[in-house]
Amino acid sequence: MRNLGCLLLGMLLGTLALAYDPVEEGETEVWYEDAKLGIFIHWGLYSVPGYAPVEHYPDVSRSFLEEVWEFIKNGGEVESAYAEWYLHNLKKEGGKTEHYHRAQFGQDFDYYNFAKTFNQAVQQWQPQSWASLFEQVGARYVVLVSKHHDGFTLWPSQYPSANIPRENARASRDIVGELSEAVRNAGLHMGLYFSGGIDWSYNASYDFTPLGWHAYPEDFIHNTDNQLEELVERYQPDILWNDISYPEGSRVVDIIHRYRQQRPHAVINNRWRDISRAEIKPDFGTPEYATYADIQPFKWETSRGLGYSYGYNQLDSEQTTISRKALIHFLVDVVSKNGNLLLNIGPKADGTIPDIQLDRLKGLGEWMAVNSEAIYKTRPWIRAEGKTKEGGDVRYTATDDALYATLLSAPSAELVTLLDTPVGKIGTVSLLGFEGELDWQHQDGNITFHWPETAANAHAYVIKISRSASFVQSR
Repeated sequence: MRNLGCLLLGMLLGTLALAYDPVEEGETEVWYEDAKLGIFIHWGLYSVPGYAPVEHYPDVSRSFLEEVWEFIKNGGEVESAYAEWYLHNLKKEGGKTEHYHRAQFGQDFDYYNFAKTFNQAVQQWQPQSWASLFEQVGARYVVLVSKHHDGFTLWPSQYPSANIPRENARASRDIVGELSEAVRNAGLHMGLYFSGGIDWSYNASYDFTPLGWHAYPEDFIHNTDNQLEELVERYQPDILWNDISYPEGSRVVDIIHRYRQQRPHAVINNRWRDISRAEIKPDFGTPEYATYADIQPFKWETSRGLGYSYGYNQLDSEQTTISRKALIHFLVDVVSKNGNLLLNIGPKADGTIPDIQLDRLKGLGEWMAVNSEAIYKTRPWIRAEGKTKEGGDVRYTATDDALYATLLSAPSAELVTLLDTPVGKIGTVSLLGFEGELDWQHQDGNITFHWPETAANAHAYVIKISRSASFVQSR
């Protein structure tokens, strides 16, 4: 219970700062606000075993704080459903991860020996194929995990952890550099995730709590600064996505100031915790597996895996993976409330993306190919959610000259009415993906239109209501 008590204290002090701390309005770069959809990539040594118990997947009908923090990041009382936390899960004596590890790899097999397998496997990786896939899905940016909590780097860092054998401390290819080039050649923005507050190679207990909530070793502070500086100067990412705090006594403020001078249109997230907001102002908040009930006044980005792990988990199945329909609805809901979706993939060690993940990406890409104008470059309307007269759920987004009403289910009646839609004079009403205008009527603030018999079957349907005046919410 002592471990759990420390965790709860840490959660109380850090959770809001790590995941929900608001950012000031009007500061986020326009390109990032317009982009809406990014791809997150968790790929590393943990991709070799590709294992995490699935019993404690969170119930997303409960809140983020109730579920994700209670069941996933709880200091080892329960093994994490995040497969990238494999090394952390090994510390639970008698746990399923320990049993799996010993049975598959031997009693004395060290986690960092996965580097040999990983570095052989990555020779097959083709970064251009990833970039092409992400473009087809409709993503406008990519965020690669350059170093996760195990300290293994996906670039040839000159500052590897002194506590990892040098031959096992970094990837054999410059994955960060190769993917950055491929992504930018595809016309997408490139971002980098960096674990600034945890490196388990410096913490033999593999506790969840960041070292900095007590005391950071001097060598850890020095090495973390050097790695971060190396990343931003060498690769110039458009997004800098730090995780789990950052050590006090570091040079990070100076590093970020220089980075922003070099990349004035770059954005940074809010998970720096110990850094004064007066010195480094984040551009967006970062909840996980979550959305909000209402439009948020600050820019935010939710991240989630296609299952309930970010790293590859061989136990993922149809039962533990979000459906195509639910994924599309999740994106639409997030965007309607001023958010972006950072959708994660967890490749296998050789860079192949599991078929179940490819299926969901394909489904999202097919929907985006028809309906992306209701996503890109939109802003929140006067409200995010609504209902049709017939009881169907609706999400709203807007541009300067159009309101988009996304129906989350196919209408069951010939006439459909959007309730309480004060949009002034309407020019046209149309269904994206359907040729021609719809027959419609605007009366008493409601818009009624005829649903076309030949409308294509889809998981969500976008009604475009165009006019000359602005629909955009005053912000």
